Amino acid sequence: MKKLRLAGIVNYQQANRYLEEHYLAQHNERYARAAAAEADYHRRRPTSRQLDEVFWLEEERVVSEDWVVRYKNRLLQLERQSQQWAPSQSRVRVRENQAGEIAIYYRGHRLPFHDWQPASTSLGGGRDSAPSPAPPSTTHVEPLLQLRITPGNRVGSK
Repeated sequence: MKKLRLAGIVNYQQANRYLEEHYLAQHNERYARAAAAEADYHRRRPTSRQLDEVFWLEEERVVSEDWVVRYKNRLLQLERQSQQWAPSQSRVRVRENQAGEIAIYYRGHRLPFHDWQPASTSLGGGRDSAPSPAPPSTTHVEPLLQLRITPGNRVGSK
C-alpha cells in the first residue's frame, strides 16, 4: 500500500497498471525459485462422479432386529432379499449427500432400502401423547356396601 501511495496511485485502474508494469517483475525477480525436480506431481482434476463420491456425510448406525436403521428420525427398512444383507445388530454406514440422497453401506456394498412408515398413527399421538381413555364399561356393577353420613355426624350403612 505504501508503494502505491508513493507512486501517486488513486484508483483501481492505475493500481492494476502499476502491478503489471513494475511490481510483478520486481516481485518475481526477488522470490522466484527453480523447482527441485522437473517432474510434475500434480494429479489430474477428479471427474464430477469422483467428486460426488467424496462429498458425503457419513454416520455409523446399528441395524435393529427387524432390519430397520434409524437415521435423523427416519426409519429406513432394509430390503431382505438383497444378496449382501446385514445381520441384525451389525453396524452399517449411512451416507447423505448435499442433495439429501441417502445410501446405506455394509462392508462396502450398497444396500437397498425404503422409508418405513408405521401402519397407523391415528390411534396414538406418539411417545409424548397422553394415554387413550379406557373404553366405556358395558356392564354396571352395584356397590356391595354404600356409606352415608347421617345428621349427627354418624356414619352408617344402608
